Amino acid sequence: MKTHQTGLNESQEAFFLRQSKISIISNTQLLEEASARIQLHAFTSLLCIQGEGTLSLNNCEVKLQPNDLFLCAAGNVLERKEVSDDFCCYGFYLSSHFLETIHNIPSYIWNLKAYASAHSVTRISEENARVYREYYNLIRSKLENQQDAANCQIVTNLLIQAFMYEFHDILASHIEMSPGKFTSGDYLFKQFVELLIESYPKPRMIGDYANKLHVTPKYLSMVCKQSCGEGASVLINRYVLNDVKNLLLCPDKSIKEIVNELGFPSVSYFGKYVKNNLGVSPRDYRKQLE
Repeated sequence: MKTHQTGLNESQEAFFLRQSKISIISNTQLLEEASARIQLHAFTSLLCIQGEGTLSLNNCEVKLQPNDLFLCAAGNVLERKEVSDDFCCYGFYLSSHFLETIHNIPSYIWNLKAYASAHSVTRISEENARVYREYYNLIRSKLENQQDAANCQIVTNLLIQAFMYEFHDILASHIEMSPGKFTSGDYLFKQFVELLIESYPKPRMIGDYANKLHVTPKYLSMVCKQSCGEGASVLINRYVLNDVKNLLLCPDKSIKEIVNELGFPSVSYFGKYVKNNLGVSPRDYRKQLE
């Protein structure tokens, strides 16, 4: 089964506002594209409108019912499993850059991503679901009918910003805000994790990330240890392994194709990497999943 990359791509069903990095997800798009495995490259928010559906998030089943809000950070793999005939679900792709620029509460954005990692589905009230639906319809209408008028872009951006504040209020009772201000180490760790999630293929050396963050590898690893108890190399390896396992789940991808896609130097090197980390060869790992 092929894994598609999505999140910020134009299609007939995804209306992409380039300046703001926001994309609409329609029910049709979800049903058609997610029938294959989709690698998400943007923060994803979906609201189940009616019916029932089962999605697979990183090979774990997620069930959706009316008024369930599905949240998923970038870097995860989504697949539609089973849905009822009347299933309807729609929402938004939101890039990390967009989240940082459209909202002036960076600690909220950080907690939103952390919350999504721990709670992929949240049941919201009927009133909050109504607000979400109304903003979705308004924003979709604006993005579908972009005009040449000078103020059209401004109006659309303000509408999206208003939605983000409403979105904040919808989830405020579920997300615990971090007290106080972030330290410089907190911000560095946050930037590192976001860089790690969004990079594809992911570099496997600490130095590649440290260079982009303008710090030394030693300092970056120390900050990671202080923030989460694990060094940077451990976190990097975990995320790389997630990509490896997701691609090995796709039977139509050869080992050579996976090696090239993930930037490993050779098939033999990749085989040793998988053996050292998963205990079996890439082919044997695939056989275990059959």
